[in-house]
Amino acid sequence: AGVCFHFGAPCTPVDACMYDPGDRTYKHCKTPIEGACTAWAAACNPASKCMVEPASGLYKHCDSPAGGACKSYGAPCAPTP
Repeated sequence: AGVCFHFGAPCTPVDACMYDPGDRTYKHCKTPIEGACTAWAAACNPASKCMVEPASGLYKHCDSPAGGACKSYGAPCAPTP
């Protein structure tokens, strides 16, 4: 869990809260294009609380989200679009 081996078509999360690898936080995406963001906005926390843990690169449940980042991670999870 927490890793994807087979990707489908590009998608954008319903709430447009996406991971910005530049600073390793989640932000609202003002301009999503085919699963990528070309313009970032304010920090956000995904509704599912399933976030990328930068140290491992895996998706894990965030037990303590704060300002687009996670203070403590739990079990592996699968994000939903």
